[in-house]
Amino acid sequence: MRLAFTRDILEKWNIQFFVIASLLFQMILLFLAPLRKWVNNGFMYLVIWGVYLLASFFSTFALSLIYNHAQAQEVMNKFEFINFTRRTTYPLWAPFLLVHLGGPHTITALAMEDNNLWHRHLLTQVVQVLSVLIVFYKYRIFQSEWLLPTAIVFLVGIAKCVERIFSLHLASSNFVRKSIRLQDSPPPPAAAAAADDNINSLDEYEIIRRGYEFYQTFKGFIIDHTFIHDECGTMKEWFSKLSEKDAFKVMEAELNFMYQAMFTKMIAVQYLEKNFFWCIWWFGSHALLVTVAVIFFNQPNKHRYLGHVDIGVTYCLLGGAILIEAIALIHLIFGHWTIFKIMNSGCYKNNKVVKNTILPLINCGMKLISQKKSWSGKVIQYSLVKHSLTGQRWKWAEPKLELFSLKELIDSLLHTQTAEVGDRLKKLVVDNIKRKAADDINNNNSQDVMAIILPLFKDHTDDDYATFVLTLHVATDICYFATEKREGDDEEEEEEEDAKLCIQISHYLAYFLVLEGKITSALPGSIGMRFRDVCWKQVRHTFDHLYSTFNAAATRTGRIWCWKRTSRQKACEDLLSDEYCEVMISTRYENSVLPKAVEVARKMKRRCSADPEAGKQKEFWKGLSEVWVGLLVYASSHCRGDIYYLNKGGQFCTFVRLLMAHFGLQDSLKGERSFNLHNQIHSSG
Repeated sequence: MRLAFTRDILEKWNIQFFVIASLLFQMILLFLAPLRKWVNNGFMYLVIWGVYLLASFFSTFALSLIYNHAQAQEVMNKFEFINFTRRTTYPLWAPFLLVHLGGPHTITALAMEDNNLWHRHLLTQVVQVLSVLIVFYKYRIFQSEWLLPTAIVFLVGIAKCVERIFSLHLASSNFVRKSIRLQDSPPPPAAAAAADDNINSLDEYEIIRRGYEFYQTFKGFIIDHTFIHDECGTMKEWFSKLSEKDAFKVMEAELNFMYQAMFTKMIAVQYLEKNFFWCIWWFGSHALLVTVAVIFFNQPNKHRYLGHVDIGVTYCLLGGAILIEAIALIHLIFGHWTIFKIMNSGCYKNNKVVKNTILPLINCGMKLISQKKSWSGKVIQYSLVKHSLTGQRWKWAEPKLELFSLKELIDSLLHTQTAEVGDRLKKLVVDNIKRKAADDINNNNSQDVMAIILPLFKDHTDDDYATFVLTLHVATDICYFATEKREGDDEEEEEEEDAKLCIQISHYLAYFLVLEGKITSALPGSIGMRFRDVCWKQVRHTFDHLYSTFNAAATRTGRIWCWKRTSRQKACEDLLSDEYCEVMISTRYENSVLPKAVEVARKMKRRCSADPEAGKQKEFWKGLSEVWVGLLVYASSHCRGDIYYLNKGGQFCTFVRLLMAHFGLQDSLKGERSFNLHNQIHSSG
């Protein structure tokens, strides 16, 4: 029974099935695509990717089925002398498929590469338009009673395709670079002229306006680090007056405009600020589709020669197209771009109705239809120690997985988590960058950090950045989980917060060095390499060293090491024992940093355990957190390609790097500054 039903769908109703599937996937894509902005989840991105590809597949395949049906009808006409082509709605469905191929307004590109390949998309869309014209010819549309509604929908479909291609072109790296070159000097934000404004009056409208102005100034820098203009740093004084919360809100608004410009149709609609053609066209296309629906509804003879299924499918296509256009209009009206246009117009200050009624109404509607979050607000976490405790390894499968570049992907799915970016981390980052901008390296805090931290690393001052971070990552894990936690008053809670912050940054930077696959390095000596390729030997040898150390000791003691059964606390405590030191010496790896990490961890633990009542442990974790923040800032200034994560929930390093640009740290952002531990601790203090 089920098999017969399936065969009936695929043979008798195949055109109807694929046309409805095309509409269904357009609707799914319409609502799923915005999730890319704030969902930092690989599985969800995979789902959106699949829906994106299937939406184009169903539309193209349905169009080919309609063409094949026309071919079959021509054969029947020759032998039966009956013109069946006039008695079908298939030629009316073809331009609807063209509308679907134009895509919804919430997504034009899945990745930055799609924008750069806009020529290929243009050629594809031209072929698809020609395919629809051939269908019209085959069905002799000029002799059909559906000529007028078909022509109207075809016009809307053409406009949708032009919108998409124009959006891809405007968001391509070459066009952005060219547009910046044509500007002798990007207009500085209005905030520069209003530096004396009261910072306390920075409401949500003002945040949107400043975000748009900064987006216009720094959009070239976000895509390509080489575009650092003289305007970089003109807002340093204004930005320095902001709290860390307001500073990040402004940058969130800035990157939100960037996301919409890179991956949605909003850039095409808003391209010419004084030309409202596309805005008017969105209203016009909605009206045209409503007109087609009225024409079809009032067609008196459609029930005579059209089946109920074909009529239902046509109504679904009309209703779906009208709904998609209505949602696009709602997002256009109740959006950040509209708020900026109103605030930038003369009527905002002169008309109280606009300021007190229309603008709050638009803002209220925007809150109802969109998420408050502009990015995931999370950082990815990875721990070498925890990964090495996961039990049995399938060494026979690892070469095969590496051959197909699947090992890092599987490790990323199985051994990473996410952690919320808290206000404490934001404050430390802002304070660190402010000190760099002020060139204040002789403050008392810097001297305190030097006295606490530098003695621990006196034997590792010549290490390069990647080796030092990897060593400190393992040492911080061992020290944190092997140190006895104390519960008490607010000071102990603050101490624990600093310790957790060290772990959070440590795991975030470890993810870059071990598993990150897109972001490239600008570290001296490894420019252009992926971060995970910078120190791959040290990473592999350290991981193998940890794994073999645990298993060698487990064999001698009869233990079964698995993170689900044995806590990291027990494993880290044992790593500092004499028994494990013997095992590590007997299983030495040439490029492993584990012996150095254990040595540093022992010094760190002794520092923490020395007179805990005197606050030494609190001072230590506070100083170490400052060092980790400095390492994070250094990595952020030397990373390239983080724009690729703008549509994958965002990366915290993007905010750090953008904040450095706002404070005018051009020299640090050029990637020419080599890593020096003394200077790093100075600037972290």
